[in-house]
Amino acid sequence: MRIAIFFQSCISVYTLAAQLTPLPSYGFTSEGVIRARAITAPKPSYPLDALRSGTSGVVVAAISLTANGTNVSRVEIVEAPSPLLGAAVDKAIRSWHFAAWEDNSTKVSAKLTFYFVIKGRRGSVFNPSEMPLFGKLN
Repeated sequence: MRIAIFFQSCISVYTLAAQLTPLPSYGFTSEGVIRARAITAPKPSYPLDALRSGTSGVVVAAISLTANGTNVSRVEIVEAPSPLLGAAVDKAIRSWHFAAWEDNSTKVSAKLTFYFVIKGRRGSVFNPSEMPLFGKLN
């Protein structure tokens, strides 16, 4: 039952995040495109205090890239079940680097989603394409 509620809340947050309005003058890019263009994209670490307290859930971050699209210029945590998980995502995203965009006339913004899942005593972080809906969690 707990897992079903967790996944229902994940879907709700993901749907809400997909409806976010980008900042004016920024072109909104899909999460898949942003992740595919990432040259360096370390996953957030699961904060030990969050793991110990049993905190899990979905973190959604809105990002903007620099004019040439190679670095992150802004991170805003839009949704997080705790400040610890939000801070972990913020720290990880700020170290991401991307392949340069061909058209530098439009600033790029996007949203990124991270699933923080606890199974037993282990915490894992997944992005949407890795999120196991059924079966074993890695």
